[in-house]
Amino acid sequence: MSNVRDFGAAGDGMLDDAEAIEHALVEGDGTLEFPPGDYLLSRTVKVELAKSGWLAIDGSGGAAKLIMAGEGPAFHVIGTHDKSADPAGFRP
Repeated sequence: MSNVRDFGAAGDGMLDDAEAIEHALVEGDGTLEFPPGDYLLSRTVKVELAKSGWLAIDGSGGAAKLIMAGEGPAFHVIGTHDKSADPAGFRP
């Protein structure tokens, strides 16, 4: 797991953690681990799956909260296929 604090996130609710979370996405192992804390985001964190591969978000340490200081969403996950998620759009 990529603990976001290891990539510079403060988790104090006062400092912007968006850049540290993006750094964890690029340099980490695909799992963003959020230990207890308040993670301030001034902007949406874009996750381009074609570049990063798979993504998991783990807040199982309890009491981890994302606080949007700007417009949301907190995460914008951009998929890797050209179809919608509608099951009718997929073939066997």
